[in-house]
Amino acid sequence: MTPVLLGQVTLKKAALKNIPYLFTLYREEIGSTWSEQDFLSFTKSSNNALYEIRLNSNCVGFIQLTQVKPEADLVNIAVAKPLQNMGVGTQALHQLVETLKSRGVEKIFLEVKQTSPAVEFYSNSGFVPAGTRKEYYPDGSNALRMERVL
Repeated sequence: MTPVLLGQVTLKKAALKNIPYLFTLYREEIGSTWSEQDFLSFTKSSNNALYEIRLNSNCVGFIQLTQVKPEADLVNIAVAKPLQNMGVGTQALHQLVETLKSRGVEKIFLEVKQTSPAVEFYSNSGFVPAGTRKEYYPDGSNALRMERVL
């Protein structure tokens, strides 16, 4: 059973001053090979967006997204460890879906490590398997490509 979350989850375009914190969270929770400069550069493309996940007034996570209508790619989502499994990510993803629907997006895609517990998170949020990408990750593991029709 998911604990009851005390507070309101909102999404906000990431503030430049919060990039160092978001990058630290990225490294801790995702641990990919991006540098801080790569992380910052991601925000400079007009098709990309970096959102802060906020709980009340506190930045507690982020969502990275690439949008080319009528589709979007969920690049990364991360929530600070103390707030994981409390519904923060679920509420943030729900808000993102509603925002994308209102912008005319018809499908959202993502890749997730096949063996990751995140597969269940995405499945519970309406994503379904749409293929496999062999040896997609630097460690040689496969990615499950998932999609959600809006």
